Amino acid sequence: MQVCTLFIDCIKGWDFFFLWRGDIEALERSSLCLSSLSHFHSPQPSPSILKSTFFKGSLSPMFSSQPATAKCEDPSVTFTGWAAVPNGNGVLQKFGYHPRPLGAEEVEIMITHCGVCGSDIHFATEGWTPIVRPVIPGHEIVGTVVARGDNSAHKMGDRVGVGCLVGSCRTNLCEWCTKGEDQFCDQKTVTFNAPYTDGRGGISQGGLADRIRVFDDYAFKIPDIIPSAEAASMFCAGITTYTPLKRYKAGPHSRVGVIGIG
Repeated sequence: MQVCTLFIDCIKGWDFFFLWRGDIEALERSSLCLSSLSHFHSPQPSPSILKSTFFKGSLSPMFSSQPATAKCEDPSVTFTGWAAVPNGNGVLQKFGYHPRPLGAEEVEIMITHCGVCGSDIHFATEGWTPIVRPVIPGHEIVGTVVARGDNSAHKMGDRVGVGCLVGSCRTNLCEWCTKGEDQFCDQKTVTFNAPYTDGRGGISQGGLADRIRVFDDYAFKIPDIIPSAEAASMFCAGITTYTPLKRYKAGPHSRVGVIGIG
């Protein structure tokens, strides 16, 4: 069985998609090494250029370089994934961790597919900012709901996808969350290596794993017509392209230019 497939898409510039099929043992045999994959990318802007040109501020509030101040773990459950570890030299190693207890408005997802974005490489190799290790990358996630909180809107067996966010303040007092632009929320939690901001503690771990727990609002049901292998990359590279096309009403036969994504 073919476990992983690598796509290099020239249209996306320096983005690529590495398909993870959720088979821990098979991936272990393949000796996945992020540093060896990074040569598929063109040179990136320096962190100082990214900071001043694109982000208009520090990258560090989104990601954590310090251990979580309070642990929030469910000791009865262990999730297994592939993590960047101390002194790992870019090689992902098998890592088990206890997830946070499943909240009333959360779901547990058994992961079947996960893409690898250029950002995963940058953070796992500390190309942009220091990180807390061990950390499991991955934010183009597809899987099946296998557990749900009492107030979850999802059903058992739903096929869902998760992108680059797993949390925000989600209140009607937030300028951004009320407009559906949670990515600008000061209390957002990105999918891996970020502190949760709901007061329960803990740091997020990503999708190169067998399971993940996320808030309902960040698990999106996938239409049956879209295969999981194709849906995964839509949760980062896909939506990055689709959003401006929709916002600027670029319909069929429109002539557009796509700058590098990743």
